[in-house]
Amino acid sequence: MRPTAWRLAWLAALCLMGCHDSPRKNPLDPALTPPVVLNVALADTTGTAVLTWTPYQGDTPFVSYQILRSVTDRINTDTLATITGIDTLTYIDTSLATNTTYAYRVAVRNSAGFVAASIPITVGPLHLPAIAQLQADFDAPTASATLTWSPYQGPRFSAYQVLRRAGDTERIVAEFDAIADTAFVDTGLHGSIDYTYQVVVRTEREERIEGAMASGSIHPFLAEWPLDTASAWNGRLYSVAGEIRAGLFEWRGKNGMRLIRYDREGQLLADQRLAPLESQIRDIAQSDDGRLWLLGIGPFLTLGLISLDPDDQVHMHRHDLFTNELAAPLVGDEATVLGEIGLGRLDDPATGAEVNAYLITGNLSVTRGGDLLYSDFTPATETLNAGWSLLNPDNFGETLTLLTVGNQSSSAFPANPLLAGRLFWNSINRTNRLQRTHETWSDFRLQADVKFDEIGSAAIEIGGDTFSRFTLGLSGTLQRAQLDWTYVAPDGAQSRTESYTQPFPVLHDATYRLSLEAVQGQVRTHIETPVFWAASVFPTIGIWRSSMVELDGDFALAADDLAYHVDSEGNGDLVGELAGRMRHLQTWEVDGVRFIGALLPAEGRIVWGPIVGSNTRNWPGFLRRSIGPFFGTGDGSLNYPIAFDVGPDGRFYVLDGVHYRVVVFDAQGNYITQWGTRGSGPGAFDFGSGNEVSGNRGPVRDFRSDIAVDDEGFVYVLDFKNERIQKFAP
Repeated sequence: MRPTAWRLAWLAALCLMGCHDSPRKNPLDPALTPPVVLNVALADTTGTAVLTWTPYQGDTPFVSYQILRSVTDRINTDTLATITGIDTLTYIDTSLATNTTYAYRVAVRNSAGFVAASIPITVGPLHLPAIAQLQADFDAPTASATLTWSPYQGPRFSAYQVLRRAGDTERIVAEFDAIADTAFVDTGLHGSIDYTYQVVVRTEREERIEGAMASGSIHPFLAEWPLDTASAWNGRLYSVAGEIRAGLFEWRGKNGMRLIRYDREGQLLADQRLAPLESQIRDIAQSDDGRLWLLGIGPFLTLGLISLDPDDQVHMHRHDLFTNELAAPLVGDEATVLGEIGLGRLDDPATGAEVNAYLITGNLSVTRGGDLLYSDFTPATETLNAGWSLLNPDNFGETLTLLTVGNQSSSAFPANPLLAGRLFWNSINRTNRLQRTHETWSDFRLQADVKFDEIGSAAIEIGGDTFSRFTLGLSGTLQRAQLDWTYVAPDGAQSRTESYTQPFPVLHDATYRLSLEAVQGQVRTHIETPVFWAASVFPTIGIWRSSMVELDGDFALAADDLAYHVDSEGNGDLVGELAGRMRHLQTWEVDGVRFIGALLPAEGRIVWGPIVGSNTRNWPGFLRRSIGPFFGTGDGSLNYPIAFDVGPDGRFYVLDGVHYRVVVFDAQGNYITQWGTRGSGPGAFDFGSGNEVSGNRGPVRDFRSDIAVDDEGFVYVLDFKNERIQKFAP
């Protein structure tokens, strides 16, 4: 209608109202155009607002309902719809945006053109339904998390997005565009990391609906136990009889070998110092019978296997020597052995040269038929008995009378003190012996302990300068035992000298018990030694690492790439070479099958295989399988493995020295997971600098730590430089 016509119509209406005889009703009267009563229900599951209202009740003819909507705090009002049917009393708004508050009104228009609006109803904001349930099941053997969630119940579904957070990193690991896809397996997880998952729904309008979260980890850090490693150069960790045990190999002069025992919760059970072989211990193991075994190494690269008694004292093994080489029994004057005892040193029968003596002697005793006749050099002895004499004292200028306990120097013999019951001697020779005479001695045994603090020799003697004199000794320099027999007739008209030798590996810092017995013309000799088995290794090899394991009562030992076998009687020899320089031997059992493995750090691999049959002598032949080499920086790389153990399900747990982490492989050697970095926090490690150390056969890396897995699958790491043991879940 044009404006002019509209004005004319309006004037006509006014005229009619003014000119009519009867009063006219006001069309603005609510009775003529009453507003409707509005109700609005917000439906999150459908993402809609459902409007319902009462029907129009006015006297003026109905024209339409108008659905009005405005956003809170905004001026503009939108007309969503115009409904011309008076009986249509419902409207559904499907255009709602999330996180927005709306105000709705329904306006009624009558035929007179007048509009009456309902009271505004405010609703919102709209929250589309998030994923209500999310389950995350973590599985360490597969390094995975299986996620399941409840289906989305809201409108406009477009896709599920699976988010994974680890530390400060968040990423989408999966996306599904079917509403029925409500499961996902996330693989390639690392151990000892807290993962948080969330399922986000994306809608057709690009809305983002964040759902529930679930967290967890594989091999989570559980605890740490303090461990003083300051004085140790390396250590070994193993699980036995419900305990976790750490053997620490300490630097020389620091009392050497410590065995620290914990229960599986970290409670300290014992802190023991074992064996007088401290500075040379290279490995520790426990056999099935509960006995502890130590692997030591001597100054001339002499390997030695030592066992401990149940009270953790070194078990001494008796070696009867030379008896069959002597005329037995001796007859005539040769059967006479004067009642003299002494300390001496050996001559090399091949060259006649004196073998250097650097001797510590203790626990000297003389017995007859089990009865003690004499003892000296005991801790209670403060000075040597005056009955001792020194042959040819003019070599020193004075007689031996002033040796005392302690580190004091004597005016007679500087630097020759009696230390804690041990006689320290560094200048004894063939013509200068310490001697004690007792004419009534006959049919007696002389016994003394000797220890080699450095290379040299030590010997004990029975007999004097006439008749028969026997000298039994050990030479660390020559690595052998020796018996010298000298006979001088009483009239000096006849003399006889014999020397008997045999190889006898001597370990540095080990105590040996020498025994010489003369009974009814029969001379017997034996040496008691802590060494169950020993072998001299060629000096140019330059051993850096050595290790051992029990094999059904026998032993497999390795020194770098040399492989040895020792049977239950202590008989052993070299049986082959490994594929590289070994650092660590290990045995384990899975489903009744026994396995053996050797760690080869420079090659970046483990060689291993099942133990076949009962003959374990050729154990290097079992090492037919390999894990690695995996050089690099990515997952599963092994740039310099330094230790490993195998769990009850056959998984390999390997310490990667270069990357300061634990790398896990399955029973077939396939990579599973890893965790760790260099540091001091939970789940971080410090194995040492890894600096190269020179050796005769090339450099090696100086890393120090170990790992053990108990029979329940819990993982323990000897975090050497951080001075602790860390425990992780299976």
